[in-house]
Amino acid sequence: MIERIFRNFALLGGFGLLLLLALTVAAVVMRKVFGTPLLGVFDISQMTLIVIVFSGLAYCGITRGHVAVDLFSDFFPPTIQKVLNVVINMVTAALLSMMAWFTAIRAFESRELNEATMMIFIPHYPFFLIAALGFALFAIASFMLATGYSAKPPDKTD
Repeated sequence: MIERIFRNFALLGGFGLLLLLALTVAAVVMRKVFGTPLLGVFDISQMTLIVIVFSGLAYCGITRGHVAVDLFSDFFPPTIQKVLNVVINMVTAALLSMMAWFTAIRAFESRELNEATMMIFIPHYPFFLIAALGFALFAIASFMLATGYSAKPPDKTD
């Protein structure tokens, strides 16, 4: 169930990537063919990148898709390695929870201040909330990994 939530949130990032691709192609065509820039491309690109990055964190974490550097862990016996993984995942979950909390606070501050992009005035606060949700879901994934959860490989048919 929770993996489905992680995957569906990651799909939002996939749609964002497609939007960014289409926007880039449209901007190049407008500039090269019609000689005029597409208004707001930079603003939309910035906000779309936030969606792309933060929506995929939890799914990548639960499927262990992140880059891992294990310089020292191979020297320890399997029991110590398991303890280290639990500690690392619990600390990660705690830090990500704090980041989610502070990002959510920043979202509400941004809303109160009416912060927006410079060209087409896209409000910042929804994107802060997406980042906070991404951090929170990644914290849940890290906690699940710390408690021994093992994700099955992604199903190609879903």
